[in-house]
Amino acid sequence: MKKRNSFKTLFVLTTISLLGLLNAIGLYADPSDNLKPLLIDLKGWKAEKAEGASVNMGGMKMINAIRNYSKGNRTLDVTIIVGSNAMIQGQTQAINVETSDFKVNTRKIGGFDITQVFDKNKNSGYLIINLAKRQTEGSLFIFNYTGISPKEALEIAKKYDWKKIKTITSSMIN
Repeated sequence: MKKRNSFKTLFVLTTISLLGLLNAIGLYADPSDNLKPLLIDLKGWKAEKAEGASVNMGGMKMINAIRNYSKGNRTLDVTIIVGSNAMIQGQTQAINVETSDFKVNTRKIGGFDITQVFDKNKNSGYLIINLAKRQTEGSLFIFNYTGISPKEALEIAKKYDWKKIKTITSSMIN
Protein backbone atom coordinates (compact mmCIF):
# COMPACT_ATOMS: atom_id res chain seq x y z
CA MET A 1 0.00 0.00 0.00
CA LYS A 2 2.78 2.40 0.92
CA LYS A 3 4.63 1.63 -2.34
CA ARG A 4 1.48 2.28 -4.38
CA ASN A 5 0.91 5.69 -2.72
CA SER A 6 4.58 6.56 -3.21
CA PHE A 7 4.30 5.62 -6.88
CA LYS A 8 1.14 7.72 -7.33
CA THR A 9 2.78 10.70 -5.60
CA LEU A 10 5.90 10.32 -7.75
CA PHE A 11 3.76 10.04 -10.91
CA VAL A 12 1.76 13.18 -10.05
CA LEU A 13 4.89 15.18 -9.20
CA THR A 14 6.62 14.01 -12.39
CA THR A 15 3.58 14.93 -14.51
CA ILE A 16 3.33 18.39 -12.93
CA SER A 17 7.06 18.95 -13.41
CA LEU A 18 6.88 17.80 -17.04
CA LEU A 19 3.94 20.10 -17.82
CA GLY A 20 5.78 22.99 -16.16
CA LEU A 21 8.88 22.25 -18.21
CA LEU A 22 6.90 21.96 -21.46
CA ASN A 23 5.19 25.27 -20.71
CA ALA A 24 8.52 26.93 -19.88
CA ILE A 25 10.08 25.87 -23.17
CA GLY A 26 6.94 26.65 -25.17
CA LEU A 27 5.81 23.12 -26.06
CA TYR A 28 2.59 23.42 -24.06
CA ALA A 29 0.61 26.61 -24.48
CA ASP A 30 -2.64 27.80 -23.00
CA PRO A 31 -5.12 28.29 -25.89
CA SER A 32 -5.81 31.80 -24.57
CA ASP A 33 -2.26 32.71 -25.64
CA ASN A 34 -3.62 32.85 -29.23
CA LEU A 35 -6.08 35.57 -28.22
CA LYS A 36 -3.89 37.87 -26.10
CA PRO A 37 -1.99 39.50 -29.02
CA LEU A 38 -5.36 40.52 -30.52
CA LEU A 39 -5.89 42.89 -27.59
CA ILE A 40 -3.91 45.74 -29.07
CA ASP A 41 -2.30 48.81 -27.53
CA LEU A 42 -4.48 51.92 -27.83
CA LYS A 43 -2.74 55.25 -28.38
CA GLY A 44 -3.12 57.49 -25.34
CA TRP A 45 -4.44 54.69 -23.10
CA LYS A 46 -2.51 52.96 -20.32
CA ALA A 47 -2.90 49.21 -20.76
CA GLU A 48 -2.31 46.34 -18.38
CA LYS A 49 -0.86 43.06 -19.60
CA ALA A 50 -3.42 40.83 -21.29
CA GLU A 51 -4.50 37.84 -19.22
CA GLY A 52 -6.30 34.68 -20.23
CA ALA A 53 -7.79 31.44 -19.07
CA SER A 54 -9.06 28.19 -20.50
CA VAL A 55 -11.74 26.08 -18.82
CA ASN A 56 -13.19 22.76 -19.90
CA MET A 57 -15.70 21.41 -17.41
CA GLY A 58 -18.37 18.84 -18.03
CA GLY A 59 -18.31 19.36 -21.79
CA MET A 60 -18.61 23.14 -21.43
CA LYS A 61 -15.57 24.89 -22.88
CA MET A 62 -14.50 28.50 -22.54
CA ILE A 63 -11.30 30.25 -23.57
CA ASN A 64 -10.93 33.95 -22.89
CA ALA A 65 -8.45 36.78 -22.92
CA ILE A 66 -8.96 40.16 -21.25
CA ARG A 67 -7.07 43.42 -21.17
CA ASN A 68 -7.81 46.48 -19.05
CA TYR A 69 -7.12 50.06 -20.14
CA SER A 70 -7.34 53.43 -18.40
CA LYS A 71 -7.09 57.09 -19.35
CA GLY A 72 -7.74 59.37 -16.40
CA ASN A 73 -11.13 58.36 -14.99
CA ARG A 74 -12.11 56.55 -18.20
CA THR A 75 -11.74 52.77 -18.34
CA LEU A 76 -12.03 49.96 -20.87
CA ASP A 77 -12.15 46.22 -20.22
CA VAL A 78 -11.87 44.30 -23.47
CA THR A 79 -12.52 40.55 -23.62
CA ILE A 80 -12.45 37.90 -26.32
CA ILE A 81 -14.41 34.75 -25.46
CA VAL A 82 -14.56 31.44 -27.30
CA GLY A 83 -16.86 28.83 -25.85
CA SER A 84 -19.85 26.56 -25.75
CA ASN A 85 -23.02 28.25 -26.96
CA ALA A 86 -24.75 27.54 -23.65
CA MET A 87 -22.18 29.83 -22.03
CA ILE A 88 -22.45 32.69 -24.53
CA GLN A 89 -25.75 32.52 -26.42
CA GLY A 90 -27.67 34.73 -23.96
CA GLN A 91 -25.25 37.51 -24.85
CA THR A 92 -26.26 37.50 -28.50
CA GLN A 93 -30.05 37.92 -28.43
CA ALA A 94 -31.43 40.80 -30.52
CA ILE A 95 -33.07 43.54 -28.43
CA ASN A 96 -33.90 47.24 -28.72
CA VAL A 97 -35.06 49.07 -25.58
CA GLU A 98 -34.70 52.60 -24.22
CA THR A 99 -35.74 54.01 -20.86
CA SER A 100 -34.73 57.13 -18.95
CA ASP A 101 -31.93 55.09 -17.33
CA PHE A 102 -30.51 52.92 -20.09
CA LYS A 103 -30.47 52.13 -23.78
CA VAL A 104 -29.97 48.76 -25.46
CA ASN A 105 -29.84 48.30 -29.20
CA THR A 106 -28.80 45.57 -31.56
CA ARG A 107 -27.67 46.22 -35.11
CA LYS A 108 -25.36 44.95 -37.82
CA ILE A 109 -22.06 46.74 -38.52
CA GLY A 110 -19.61 45.44 -41.10
CA GLY A 111 -21.40 42.09 -41.21
CA PHE A 112 -21.23 41.63 -37.42
CA ASP A 113 -24.21 41.49 -35.06
CA ILE A 114 -23.57 44.07 -32.34
CA THR A 115 -25.46 44.73 -29.11
CA GLN A 116 -24.73 48.00 -27.31
CA VAL A 117 -25.89 48.65 -23.76
CA PHE A 118 -25.49 52.09 -22.17
CA ASP A 119 -26.30 53.09 -18.58
CA LYS A 120 -27.11 56.80 -18.83
CA ASN A 121 -26.80 57.44 -15.10
CA LYS A 122 -23.35 55.87 -14.77
CA ASN A 123 -22.03 56.94 -18.20
CA SER A 124 -20.93 53.36 -18.81
CA GLY A 125 -21.86 50.41 -20.94
CA TYR A 126 -20.66 47.63 -23.14
CA LEU A 127 -20.61 46.39 -26.70
CA ILE A 128 -20.98 42.73 -27.60
CA ILE A 129 -19.79 41.79 -31.07
CA ASN A 130 -20.86 38.32 -32.16
CA LEU A 131 -17.82 37.07 -34.05
CA ALA A 132 -18.71 33.49 -34.90
CA LYS A 133 -21.45 31.06 -34.07
CA ARG A 134 -21.67 27.42 -34.94
CA GLN A 135 -24.11 24.78 -33.80
CA THR A 136 -22.47 24.16 -30.41
CA GLU A 137 -19.87 26.92 -29.99
CA GLY A 138 -19.27 30.58 -30.68
CA SER A 139 -17.07 33.58 -30.00
CA LEU A 140 -17.64 37.12 -28.76
CA PHE A 141 -15.71 40.38 -28.53
CA ILE A 142 -16.89 42.28 -25.43
CA PHE A 143 -15.97 45.93 -24.92
CA ASN A 144 -16.88 47.35 -21.47
CA TYR A 145 -16.45 51.10 -21.01
CA THR A 146 -16.83 53.78 -18.35
CA GLY A 147 -16.62 57.55 -18.75
CA ILE A 148 -17.07 57.71 -22.52
CA SER A 149 -20.06 58.03 -24.80
CA PRO A 150 -21.52 55.08 -26.70
CA LYS A 151 -20.41 56.71 -29.97
CA GLU A 152 -16.79 57.08 -28.77
CA ALA A 153 -16.85 53.53 -27.39
CA LEU A 154 -17.86 52.16 -30.79
CA GLU A 155 -15.14 54.18 -32.53
CA ILE A 156 -12.49 52.83 -30.16
CA ALA A 157 -13.83 49.27 -30.46
CA LYS A 158 -13.53 49.53 -34.26
CA LYS A 159 -9.74 49.94 -33.84
CA TYR A 160 -9.59 46.20 -33.11
CA ASP A 161 -9.47 43.97 -36.18
CA TRP A 162 -12.78 42.14 -35.78
CA LYS A 163 -12.25 40.13 -38.98
CA LYS A 164 -8.86 38.88 -37.81
CA ILE A 165 -10.28 38.08 -34.36
CA LYS A 166 -13.14 36.18 -36.04
CA THR A 167 -10.69 34.19 -38.18
CA ILE A 168 -8.59 33.18 -35.18
CA THR A 169 -11.52 32.41 -32.88
CA SER A 170 -13.28 30.45 -35.64
CA SER A 171 -10.24 28.20 -35.91
CA MET A 172 -10.57 27.48 -32.18
CA ILE A 173 -14.21 26.36 -32.51
CA ASN A 174 -14.86 22.68 -33.18
